[in-house]
Amino acid sequence: MTANRTAPQALVSATARFVAAVLVATGFALVSLGAASASHDAVQIADGRFSAPNLAHVTLPRVEIVVRRAGAGNTI
Repeated sequence: MTANRTAPQALVSATARFVAAVLVATGFALVSLGAASASHDAVQIADGRFSAPNLAHVTLPRVEIVVRRAGAGNTI
């Protein structure tokens, strides 16, 4: 048997791998920018809603404790 072996060849060229890596990184960056923008918009909208002048304040009735459970760590 002849020992004439060649090194295995890559199935995809280095250039194609580099281009694919750049495209994936660009995709991740765009998704991250979109999520950051959506988050910023949501905070702005929520801030506007909570600082509205017609915000209603509600006063809840007092709550009376009727029974305490035994063994809940309450020492009375």
